[in-house]
Amino acid sequence: MFFAEGRTPWLWLGAAVALAGEALRLWASGYGGTWARVDAAEAIADLSAAGPYRWVRNPKHIGNVAVAVGLSLWAGGLLPWLPLATALVFIALYSLIQGARDRDLGRRFSWEYRAYRGTVPIWLPRFTSRPAGTQSRWRFGVALAGETAVLIQIVAVAAAAFVRSRVTNWFF
Repeated sequence: MFFAEGRTPWLWLGAAVALAGEALRLWASGYGGTWARVDAAEAIADLSAAGPYRWVRNPKHIGNVAVAVGLSLWAGGLLPWLPLATALVFIALYSLIQGARDRDLGRRFSWEYRAYRGTVPIWLPRFTSRPAGTQSRWRFGVALAGETAVLIQIVAVAAAAFVRSRVTNWFF
């Protein structure tokens, strides 16, 4: 991001996409807790099927793709193909991760997860949501605990982009 050549329309579009992705992650974290990897699934007490989990199985993956694409758009004209390449790489990576997560959650929650998996898609949300399930209350503290690191990273990238724009204005 420091070496990117952000242009105003791309900068604002990228910021909007990245912030929308982080908003989705924050919303999901408030329902799904702070766990994010298959090896941390032992800490899950209940299968979360509330909030964004009513429409897609892992909204954090979609949020991550949006944040990454947003940051690559933010970079602007340096590499115009970068947002598409970023989206494709993240989708491929998360498709592999989702397979492992499906197996793990299927073992842990058995019939409950199979029913959930059969009615909730991975990437493209359904227009009708499924019933919320057991965890139906969004928790701010849990959401913030799950997203603090990502929020810090976004602020750091924004700061690098700001510094870069100031350095460019001072010397060029």
